[in-house]
Amino acid sequence: MMRRTSTIGFALLLGSLLSLTAFGWLRTRPSAAPTAPPPTATPQVEARPKKIKLFSVSYGEQDHQLMVDPLTPPAGLPREGMLGIGPTDFCVSWDGNLFYFLDIGNEQDGYAFIKAFNRRGELAQIIKCERDLLRGRIAVAPNGTIYLRWGGDFAVFDAQGAPQEELVRRLAEQYRQAREAGIATYPDYLTTDLEGNLYLPAEVNEEEKTLRLNIAPGSSYTLLPSGVVDRRGYIWDIVCENPVEQVSRRVLDIDGSLIYEEPNVVAFKKRRVTVYDRDGNQLREFWLPAGEVSELERSLTFGVGAAGDKIDGRGHLFVALEPRALRWYPITDDGEMRVLRSFVVMEYDAQGRRIGKRVEVGMPDYPNPYSIENVWDVDRSGNLYYLEFKKDQVEVWLVPPLAVVE
Repeated sequence: MMRRTSTIGFALLLGSLLSLTAFGWLRTRPSAAPTAPPPTATPQVEARPKKIKLFSVSYGEQDHQLMVDPLTPPAGLPREGMLGIGPTDFCVSWDGNLFYFLDIGNEQDGYAFIKAFNRRGELAQIIKCERDLLRGRIAVAPNGTIYLRWGGDFAVFDAQGAPQEELVRRLAEQYRQAREAGIATYPDYLTTDLEGNLYLPAEVNEEEKTLRLNIAPGSSYTLLPSGVVDRRGYIWDIVCENPVEQVSRRVLDIDGSLIYEEPNVVAFKKRRVTVYDRDGNQLREFWLPAGEVSELERSLTFGVGAAGDKIDGRGHLFVALEPRALRWYPITDDGEMRVLRSFVVMEYDAQGRRIGKRVEVGMPDYPNPYSIENVWDVDRSGNLYYLEFKKDQVEVWLVPPLAVVE
């Protein structure tokens, strides 16, 4: 079952993406004479493995379905900017066996559902929780503990779906203490380490930081450098050296006509990566990419920021980048459900050497302000999973790791 889907306004999408830069996700460093990157050979890779469709989930109101419900605007009103409904977040378990959706559209008396499917597309778990929490983010620890966060509100469930109220109180108290200390937090990133500690993006005195909420009894919060967090709790701070080159991104309609020219988009360039341990001590630095910038990279832009980057169990970085030209294309025959933006995921090894392009992903036009990082994920082995939205179902696709030739 699929109800008619509305289109989220382009201005809403643009505003949410630009807010990533405002929150510091496109990290820059003042102009300086950067150290020349060391000459590092880019590893050769074998032919790109074929992507594999794992399963699909139909749209509808049943437990085994997901609600994708684009709102039809009232007569005489434009549909641009109208808000429909779709899953608000998606993530994959660390072992790659379970796929979690926040199904906010299937509401029952103020409650909605976390739904987990196995690799065959069978409903493996369904958890009922307050609907407002599903407006936020989900993170799943390697032991299966499930975390939800929206603002200062948290929900935690063990691997069997049982609520963990004491842990909720512990996290909420640390969050309250951090806020009282003048630490601001943002909703566009949530992850855990191997122990289940929770990491949020934060800001103190206009400086970007990472806030760790610790699960051990009696713990207080920990303030760490800004960056992408891996499962060890190490932080990878990815910074663009100034000056940056600003370009315009062209947004094209389905027929190829120009809809909008997006100014002041930051063109791809080398970035410096600083890795910190779980206590915030600097471990090492390297350039991304370590070798020369490729022609493909030159065609891309930093429209996403660190909220769209991920790290697998091998220490490989997966970076989401946007092309300089975006073209809308229809999902449904009537054009009422469309892809409005797309992005490319590039993979780099732990030394910053370019492995290659993994996939290009299209984002649907139901309202999801952080949808760039909400439609794909990686597991510990480097398998990449992403969503393709169709007329009456969402498909989960697997892109196996690229095999590096030594």
